[in-house]
Amino acid sequence: MKLIKNIIFQIAIVATCILGFSFDASSTHIVGGDMTYKCLGNERYEITLTVRRDCAFGSPFAPFDNPASIGFFDSNGDLDFDVGIAGQVLIPFVQDDTLNFQINSDCGFIGAPICVHEATYTKVVRLPFRPGGYTAAYQRCCRNGSLNNIVAPLETGSTYFIEFTEEALQVCNSSPVFNEWPDIYVCANEVLNFNHFAIDADGDDLVYSLCKPFDGADFDNPKPQPPNGPGYTNVTYQAPYTELDPLGGTPLTIDPNTGVMTAIPNLIGQFLVGICVEEYRDGVLLSRVIRDFEYNVRVCSDAIVADFDVDPVICGTTEVAFENTSQGTDSYIWHFDYPNSDPAFTSSDVDPVFNYPDYGTYVVQLEAIRSVDGCSNFSLDTILISDTTIDADFTANFYSCQNDMYVLELEDLTNLSMGMSNIISWTWTINQAGQIYTETGNSITLELESPDDLTIGLDVLLTNGCMASLTKTVILETINLDAEITVSIAGCGSDDITYTLFANNLPAGMPNVSWTIDDGNMTNSFSGNPIMYTTSNEIISGTLETM
Repeated sequence: MKLIKNIIFQIAIVATCILGFSFDASSTHIVGGDMTYKCLGNERYEITLTVRRDCAFGSPFAPFDNPASIGFFDSNGDLDFDVGIAGQVLIPFVQDDTLNFQINSDCGFIGAPICVHEATYTKVVRLPFRPGGYTAAYQRCCRNGSLNNIVAPLETGSTYFIEFTEEALQVCNSSPVFNEWPDIYVCANEVLNFNHFAIDADGDDLVYSLCKPFDGADFDNPKPQPPNGPGYTNVTYQAPYTELDPLGGTPLTIDPNTGVMTAIPNLIGQFLVGICVEEYRDGVLLSRVIRDFEYNVRVCSDAIVADFDVDPVICGTTEVAFENTSQGTDSYIWHFDYPNSDPAFTSSDVDPVFNYPDYGTYVVQLEAIRSVDGCSNFSLDTILISDTTIDADFTANFYSCQNDMYVLELEDLTNLSMGMSNIISWTWTINQAGQIYTETGNSITLELESPDDLTIGLDVLLTNGCMASLTKTVILETINLDAEITVSIAGCGSDDITYTLFANNLPAGMPNVSWTIDDGNMTNSFSGNPIMYTTSNEIISGTLETM
């Protein structure tokens, strides 16, 4: 199944006080919802009502209820005056300043995008034990007139309710909570597979099933406050649809143990679906959560991908190359200084090269367009253009000493512009006949096992993010180590004699020169060239080693 973007905007609602009524004569175009509860102890329960609406209707949108009214009813269906205010709990709507937003589609389907808003109302109430328990309910009219599988959908309301059974009240039970909502869009003639599982805080047994959503409220009283009491009537499915086949095609099924839903819908349209999850403990039914939602079945196409590659930091030049990696598009609009719309900062090239007028930080936007239907998508990135100049360079010596030993010496000579950032890392990559060595540091010495030629790369990174690279090929140099030793003596005729020993004819850059000196009394080892050795003996002997 192709990935379809689930375009949902969530608004958090937290009830802290009771607000007055607000008048609203328009319908909310309800597209789904459910109600759950959580036991907090001491007869206190947190009620959570989730309401979803189609925000593409109304001007600008039909608002959520403010406040939302939840009625609490006894086993006879009468308002329980011991709960809330005369059996009614009013939960205010706290509007977020991001309620209005731009809807973007990834063009993975044919047809106009659907916008869904989701509001969550939460309130803690006290529910003392009552024989027969309670029913909590919320009602709203009306549903989307564009639904294909419901009779008179625009005149059909919704009821979201949950029952507090005697058994649940006795054990301070919490109801199951669905983990997530299904995607808004599904693809026609492709496998629909969604895990509708719920989480139960008490670890009780859960059983899933398809069920009919409930009707409630009407045009004359679109948001009854308080709601009507039970029993509630179900929506009426338009033949040939049923709660067990709400989409058409290969019927929708749900695994009763896992909550996994599967189907292969073959009809384009908008369809109402109902899901129930029942909670059992030791075979006793404690609660049932009833959720409904809409599936929009569309003909799916490959989604547009707008993307490009560019170095995040460009150093020492204002000319920047962009590589377009978009997919499913054939025309492009670049803005090199977004949101600046000056034509001098735009291009329609596929892979443009742009020369900026100055150094600095710029936001780049690419709009990728599919000409056949005008569908488009966007990609943004930020680049830093620095006036730092950096020229990577290094010396490399690769020579053979003795005993089939091959030594590689590398030293960084990178040149930076004055007053600029310091180098913070050196990465060396050494390739010898496919054998790769990686080293770090500004200078390294490495013993190798082969005389094969080397390809050496150096990458340097500065504190401001600038990078530079250089690659060289190095060939083995055979070194003649027939060293000559020059000896000078100081202190003749005194008790101590100081010998200065210097090895001549060594190649430049020879890393280590080791001396072993025997003056007849003891043997000492030294490193360096030259060295000074003081002794009372007039005759010394020794050896010289180089690596």
